[in-house]
Amino acid sequence: MSLLTLSAQLKYRVTVKADQTDNYLGTIVADPYRWLENDNSDYTKARVKEQNMVINAYLDQIAYRHELKKRIDPQKLIGICWRNVLLIFLLRIL
Repeated sequence: MSLLTLSAQLKYRVTVKADQTDNYLGTIVADPYRWLENDNSDYTKARVKEQNMVINAYLDQIAYRHELKKRIDPQKLIGICWRNVLLIFLLRIL
């Protein structure tokens, strides 16, 4: 199954928006997801748990994921980035 087909299967619940705005030197800026910044709230914790379940179900369908995880030592991993179509793992050498 291709990654494009798998990604079409992702079903995220709609995220609640709040009526939050800030005034920066006369410019009104909407921040409807500010409530997500409170990572200690029960609602935010539940939301993160839900989203992790969705993405992990997706990732578990990728055939080579477990082999890739075996090859990457989390103690040496310092970052992951995309460059065009390449996923690059930045590893500490020393």
